[in-house]
Amino acid sequence: MTTNKSLILVFSFIFIVSACGTGESVTGNSVDEKDVIDELTADEMLSDLKDELKEELRKELKEELENELREQMMDEETKSEAIEDNVPHTDIQKEELTWEGQWEINDHPDVGGYLHIYDETDEGFNFDIHVAYTHVGEIEGAYAIKNGNVAKSVEDEYGCVMTLTQNGNFITSEEGPECYVWSGMAIDLNREFTR
Repeated sequence: MTTNKSLILVFSFIFIVSACGTGESVTGNSVDEKDVIDELTADEMLSDLKDELKEELRKELKEELENELREQMMDEETKSEAIEDNVPHTDIQKEELTWEGQWEINDHPDVGGYLHIYDETDEGFNFDIHVAYTHVGEIEGAYAIKNGNVAKSVEDEYGCVMTLTQNGNFITSEEGPECYVWSGMAIDLNREFTR
């Protein structure tokens, strides 16, 4: 409904602007001295119409943004409730979120390698990642900061940032655009590891 009203306002605005711009009054007669008053009235109408159009568009945009925000908040609440309903809050859960240990490549039978995570604290951990096929890619002694089930390495001297995502007994590694310096040709560090 508001969209139709906005369209009517826009078309009215265009009509008045085009009439004023062609030297004709809103009624279609040619402009003479007596039409100066009509022109002033047309300018006032144009100004009022612009203000009304702005206000209508502002209201419409506000409604759309509020609805979108409500939907996003509902989605987040639904996700949070689903997580709370399906994940028991026990010491076992805390153990499952530990990163430390030796993780082996699981995503390709011909690619070998591992992800070794050590010196884990509440804030982060150190890691080494090695991947080999016909070429070798590796990073050693990197430090990653944990944020739930995602950990991002601290940017190194080349700008490389690795993202590690833990999902149960799997960790997926994703190299940033500057990490190519650590990979050989025909190999990358984008892998899936398992315990």
